[in-house]
This record gives sequence, C-alpha cells and structure tokens, in this order.
Amino acid sequence: MWVLDGYRPGALERLGFGPTYVHEVAKRRGKGIVYARENCYGWKGPWKHRSGWQQISDAVTGIGWLFGRMWGRDEPVMPFLPNSDFQTGIVGCIAIMNALDKRNKEGGNYLVSTSLNQLNSFLISLGTQLPDIQQDLRERWPDMLQSRYYDDLHRQMRVLASSLPKVAPALFQAKNFKTIKADLGVPDEDMVFLGPAVTYDTTELHYNSGSCMRGTHKPEWPVNEQSS
Repeated sequence: MWVLDGYRPGALERLGFGPTYVHEVAKRRGKGIVYARENCYGWKGPWKHRSGWQQISDAVTGIGWLFGRMWGRDEPVMPFLPNSDFQTGIVGCIAIMNALDKRNKEGGNYLVSTSLNQLNSFLISLGTQLPDIQQDLRERWPDMLQSRYYDDLHRQMRVLASSLPKVAPALFQAKNFKTIKADLGVPDEDMVFLGPAVTYDTTELHYNSGSCMRGTHKPEWPVNEQSS
C-alpha cells in the first residue's frame, strides 16, 4: 500500500493524514506504508507552505530565462511542454517503486519527497547544451523562435502541434497510438492517445478506462480489461 500526497505541506496534516500519522498506523498494523508527496517549492524553507505549479517553478528557479536565451531572447520564455511536471512525476514513480521493493524485502515505512523546484534545480546543475546544438534546434524549429515572455503554454502548444508533423513526422506513425472508449458525453465515443514508450515481456502497459466526465464510474477497482 502507498499514499500519494499532492497538496502543499501541512494540508493533509491538518486533516489527520500526514506521513507521521500514516506511518504510525502502519506500525500498529505490522506492515509498512510508502508515503509519497510532491509540491512546488520543496519541503523545507520559507516558501514551502505556498501553492504553485510548473510555470511558477520555471520562473522562480531560472529555467524560463535559460529557455529564453536558448531561443535567442533576452527575456524569459516558458518551456513549450510541461517538462518539470512530467519529470518530477517520473522521478517520484521511480522512487515509489524502489521504496515498494525495499519494503517487500526489508519491511518498514518509507517517505518519498519530490518538488518541481528540486527537479528544475537539478536540470540547471546539468548545464546547457553546446552552442552548435542550440543553433541546430533553432534552425529546425523556426516557428518557435517567435515565442515571447507573455506566451502561455496553450498558445505555445498550438504552435508546437503545427510544427511537429513537419519536424518529426516519425512520431505520427499509427503504431505509436492506441484507441480506448471515452465517456465525455458523446455516445460510443473513442479517443486516440499516445501509447506506452516501452513494452515488457510479461506486463502490458495499458489503461482500464479512457477520459471521462466526473461521476462516470463507480468508486471501485476497474476490471482488468485489455485496451485495444
């Protein structure tokens, strides 16, 4: 069992579901719990209580300035994709799997703490791409050179989506996509989505349910049906 906390520090503690209490319950039942938490600013420091999201973290840590300079601008430009959101989630998933493996072998409770600022700070510590690589990216993505500090993710995504088929047509091969039933208010509606990036010999990565309106499904474990 594991618990996922995506609220700002202190929110679940006030409701009685913080890691200290959850881990104490685990001790009483004799089986450990992995408690994973994620926020914007981290779990220590004067801003830990604040709410935030990717664009805020990109601005606070300096990612926006570095991205803008890469595109030849002397101003911050927000990344075209939710990079720190996704990578923080990936790092958290890996940590959770590692903790579950250790709990299975050694027992005990585990606390996984991640934040957008931590991930962005790590990326900055890796340094920027070489000048010739940056120039190649500017030449391959000329439409993105028009981005400015006031362009939000939604506008950038429209520009990126129109450029992708020209720059990277291999991404749009039919084999890379899957289809699943959706419940968004249209009868017999199907949705097409990007399939998994990896495959395994014994475990198939798939979704049990497609996108849906709130309240569509009952609060129960889904039937393990294979998606098409």
